Amino acid sequence: MYIGIDVYHDGGKGKGKSVAGLVASLNSFGTRYYSQVAFQSPGDELISALKLCFIGALKKYFSVSTWEK
Repeated sequence: MYIGIDVYHDGGKGKGKSVAGLVASLNSFGTRYYSQVAFQSPGDELISALKLCFIGALKKYFSVSTWEK
């Protein structure tokens, strides 16, 4: 599984909100993938949202994996 993460922090009139995105491959060729975004308010821990995204990616990976079937 390959995983990519990016974060955008709004420093303007958006009151400091952040958006985190995660994409993860579901097969060894990287032709199937899972993606999720998380929106954060100021003062929230961004790592908490990324943790939930990562858990979602792992669940999806194992649900489509040939190891589980």
